[in-house]
Amino acid sequence: MKIPVILVGDILTLKKPHPCGNREFDVLRIGSDIRIRCRGCGRDMTVPRIKLEKSIRGEPVHKNADAVPLRDAAKQNSEENE
Repeated sequence: MKIPVILVGDILTLKKPHPCGNREFDVLRIGSDIRIRCRGCGRDMTVPRIKLEKSIRGEPVHKNADAVPLRDAAKQNSEENE
């Protein structure tokens, strides 16, 4: 299973809908827990990363296409320094 790259500002579509009926969420904060906000009712919640990664349907939609995930940025910096 491929680990999805999740960045702040991404739009996630989840398998199960929120009680308001919407399936899309905005990513507000990332870390070991990810904070997301429902795009339907505006409710925000903090979900463990592992649980959220399992419940994502499809690929996250990146709002900022130029953003580079931290692990990729570290890899690019180490390649430039060699």
